[in-house]
Amino acid sequence: SLSLTAQVQALFAAGRVGGMWDMGDIATLFQDAATPVTAVTQPIGIVLDKSQGLVLGAELVTNGDFSGGTSGWVPRAGAATHAVVGGEMEVTAIATSAQVTEQSFSVVSGRTYKVTGTMRAAGTNSVANSARISIAGASVFSLAQVSANGVQTPFSLFATANSSTFQVQLSVASLGAWGAIGDKAYFDNVSVKELPGNHATQPTAGSRSLYQVVGGYGCAQFDGANDLLQVSGINLSATNKVLIGLAFKPNTSALSVAMEYSTNTTPNEGSFYIALNEGGSGLHHLKAHATGGAFSDTVQPSSALALAATTLVEYIDLTQTAALSKITARINGAAASLSSVADGGDSPGNFSNYDLFMGARSGGSLASNMNIYRAFIRAGDATAGEQLILENWLRESCGV
Repeated sequence: SLSLTAQVQALFAAGRVGGMWDMGDIATLFQDAATPVTAVTQPIGIVLDKSQGLVLGAELVTNGDFSGGTSGWVPRAGAATHAVVGGEMEVTAIATSAQVTEQSFSVVSGRTYKVTGTMRAAGTNSVANSARISIAGASVFSLAQVSANGVQTPFSLFATANSSTFQVQLSVASLGAWGAIGDKAYFDNVSVKELPGNHATQPTAGSRSLYQVVGGYGCAQFDGANDLLQVSGINLSATNKVLIGLAFKPNTSALSVAMEYSTNTTPNEGSFYIALNEGGSGLHHLKAHATGGAFSDTVQPSSALALAATTLVEYIDLTQTAALSKITARINGAAASLSSVADGGDSPGNFSNYDLFMGARSGGSLASNMNIYRAFIRAGDATAGEQLILENWLRESCGV
C-alpha cells in the first residue's frame, strides 16, 4: 500500500495548488542554498515542498557536458577565451576582470531550480579558489567557488528565479576576486533543472529556525523572537475552499502566529491565519477573511489545548457566511468543538495570491516559540476521506 506521504502527495493530483512541508524529513532540509541539514541545532534555510514528488524537470542547459565542444557558450569578449580540453570547459583569463563564459535561457520567475556540476581551478592559478559558478537572475543562490585550487569540487545548489532569464556564468574567479591573466578554470556536467513545488525559505541567517528532534520526532524549532519560513506566491485565487494542516507544539502560552496566508489577515481579503493563544492560554484562533473590507470570521477551540504536540486539520469554505460553517476543524484525531469569536458578515469570494508564512507574521512579528513537524495547504474541495489522510500524515509526524 502507499505510504502516508505518497497518499498526501496524491491529494495534489490534477494540478491542485498548495504544498506539503515535512520538517522531520532531513533530506528536504537545507541550511542555505547549498548545505544540507545533517544534525540537530543546525539552521533551516530551505524546506523543500514534497507535494510534487521532488522530481526534477527537463534539462535547461544546452551542452552542459561539453560533448558538443563549446556550442551554446559565449566567452566575454576581451576578457576570456574558452575551449573544451579533456572533456571539460576550460576558461582562460585574458584580462583582469569578467573572465566568464556564459549561457542564457528562459525560466519562470519565482520557481526554484537545482544547479549541479563540477568545477576546479588550475593548481598554478595565482588567485586562490579561482573557479566560480554564478547565476544571474536568481535569488537565494548566486555564487559558489571551488574549495581550493587544483581540487575538483562538485556543486549542488538551489536557485530561485527573480526574473524570466537565467544566465549561467562560468568564471575564473573566487567569491571575492577575479583571477589573474593566464589563470584557468575548468567545468563539467553543468545542469539546471526546475524543482517543482512551493518551497519554504529563509535567506536571513539570524531568522532561521533550528532542526531539532523532540520525543523522537524531527521538527523545526522556532525561537519566538524572529524565526520565520516564507513560501512565495501560493496562488489560491481560483478557489473559495482550502484545506490546511499543521502538526506543531507550542512551547509557551504567548500570543503568536503559527501560520498566515498574507502579510496580515485582518485587512487582507482572501486570507487566513492560525494564531496561538490569542483567546488565552491554549485557545488558538482560526481566522478566515473572505471579502468585505476589514470583516473576517474567527473561531477557537471550546476548551483550551495543552502545551503538547498537536495536530490540526482545518477546512475553510468561503461560500459560507457564519463563522462556524465557514471554518471547521479536527484536532488530535477528532472533530473539534469550536466556538465563534467573530462572525465577520463578509461576502462570499475566493482566496487571493499571497505568500505563506510559518512561525511568525511577515517580517518576524508575533513570532512563535514552537515546534513545527509538518505543514500543509491545498486549494479546493476536500472530502472527509481526504481530510483523514492528511490527519494521519500529521499524526505520524509527532506521535499524536
